[in-house]
Amino acid sequence: MALFATAQEALFESRCNPMKLFLNCCLWAFLCLILSSYSLRAATITWNGDGDGVTWIDADNWDTDMVPIATDDVVFLDSVSIDFTSSLNLVTVNNLTIWYGASITINFPLKIDTHLRLESNVPAPGPINLTFNNTLDQNGNTSGWVMSGAMAVLNINFNANAIMRKGEGTPSFSQDITITVATDATVVNTARTRLAEFGSGTPTLRFEGAGNIAINNSFEVFANGTFIKNY
Repeated sequence: MALFATAQEALFESRCNPMKLFLNCCLWAFLCLILSSYSLRAATITWNGDGDGVTWIDADNWDTDMVPIATDDVVFLDSVSIDFTSSLNLVTVNNLTIWYGASITINFPLKIDTHLRLESNVPAPGPINLTFNNTLDQNGNTSGWVMSGAMAVLNINFNANAIMRKGEGTPSFSQDITITVATDATVVNTARTRLAEFGSGTPTLRFEGAGNIAINNSFEVFANGTFIKNY
């Protein structure tokens, strides 16, 4: 704000000096361009794989030809199958939406500031296969895991430490979920979680592997849900 105030004062004082007026008008135009560019970057960006098909920071892989930043919402459609390269230190996004049928392997640290959304728009979608070979930190400030549409099998492989947490709301899982945790990985669930609270399905939540699972809040299994821990 101070920068804009300074530019405004300079513009007012230069009314009688054509050169100063021109330069200050250029300054105003530059500042407005920066502001508009910033507001436009809080966008929804969808992976299309038109670049090399495996690199997050290749702008050609995204429909806007821009690499997502921390304020952006990132979408992966149902036909996507990606094994990302691992050359990044940390990637932060606002929301991450994955459509059922996608198969994604993340090899770099990932931080999700708001929601992890799992969605479908067909009656019988294919499974989602997610593999995290590096750390995952899912903040979930309002409601961490959001699922909509017809549900199918969700397979998650954690080969590194993960934190799944959220603030308000309670994630309710109504489809089969298999979570595999590697020996050297710890998955911490700090959210109150419900299995099969809604719907008529009979889902199973299955924890497998030799890693550690820490449920730091209540976990509720309703009559039509099954919880299995294979350790």
